[in-house]
Amino acid sequence: MINNAKKDCCGCGACKEVCAKNAISLVADNEGFWYPKVDSSLCVNCGLCEKVCPSLTPQESKLDKASIFGCKNLNEDEQINSASGGIFPVIAKNVLERKGVVFGAAFSKDWMVEHKYIQLESELDLLCRSKYVQSNASVSFPIVKDFLQKGTLVLFTGTPCQCLGLKNYLRKDYSNLILVDIICHGVPSPMVWNRYLNEMSTKYGSCVDDIEEIRFKMKDGHRFHWKHPGFLIKWSNGKELRVFSNETSYENGFLSNLFTRPSCANCKMKSLATVSDLTIGDFWGAEIVAPKFMDKNGLSVVFANSARGRDLFDELKTKLSILPLQKECAVRHNARIVNPIKMHRNRNRFFEMILHHSIDESVNECLKMSFMEMVRKKISTFKHMLKMAILK
Repeated sequence: MINNAKKDCCGCGACKEVCAKNAISLVADNEGFWYPKVDSSLCVNCGLCEKVCPSLTPQESKLDKASIFGCKNLNEDEQINSASGGIFPVIAKNVLERKGVVFGAAFSKDWMVEHKYIQLESELDLLCRSKYVQSNASVSFPIVKDFLQKGTLVLFTGTPCQCLGLKNYLRKDYSNLILVDIICHGVPSPMVWNRYLNEMSTKYGSCVDDIEEIRFKMKDGHRFHWKHPGFLIKWSNGKELRVFSNETSYENGFLSNLFTRPSCANCKMKSLATVSDLTIGDFWGAEIVAPKFMDKNGLSVVFANSARGRDLFDELKTKLSILPLQKECAVRHNARIVNPIKMHRNRNRFFEMILHHSIDESVNECLKMSFMEMVRKKISTFKHMLKMAILK
């Protein structure tokens, strides 16, 4: 019977989906994160829930064996309208052209995040771009299995733990399954996101039902770009919140790990301890390790972790500008490839504050720095700038 501590449970939902007795449900705690709840009257102690759990099935690191590339989409519109360098739509279109199906994180009608699938290129925009909220992925696991058993080519994209949860749930290898995970910073609380949306909607004289568009890490080729992205919420009353990402309390709170899932600080899938064929993310530090390759519209780093992943990437090369990379160049400026996040010291205080204060107020108060913290940050920034100057 599954009984993970919160520091271990990633909320992938594989245990719920694999249970033939429907003895497991996912229930949100007071922080808004889902955890399995077992109905002992239905449980027959078969142990399947433990066999599929990512935290109980650790993988070996593939970092030293992966083929690594920096790349960008040659289609500038796709590059701008996708995360990083626009690698995802190139992968997805390859699968769709082969009559396959693509699963990924999409906004729901109420602007929460859940995994959906598409079969048409015209639907691709639903899955593009970053969404800084934990996705409800396990609802798609049985659908993935059904497509696989019918012989359909399936591309599933998600966090490393979601991909491992799916692979364990399937309990066999399918040659028609392609797994792509992301370099993950951790997953924020859906409850905090929902609160933030409601508060911003009220502030702008509207409601969540009237939101028309949301974009994280927005690029427009002009004001907002890869290194300085924007954040957008647009309502049907004509009003919009359009600012740089670092001007929003939600993104600042997320990147400071104020409301990230507890297990993300104990992630067992760093250093590419993954089952995915490809791992994709931002090629941070490109201006230092490959200045001639730098592009303000975004660059991706790709790790081909398996023969299947390498074969797929070979098929994509005509659609990409590619730079082969050594491991050190890919990892040097992207700590999340190898290290889990460290929770903010005021995380507990934040969840106490939001009981009586807005998300804006709570984030801003919890991220206030003491004088000594400001001094340390300035010293750290100076050291980083000096290091970059030396490396150039």
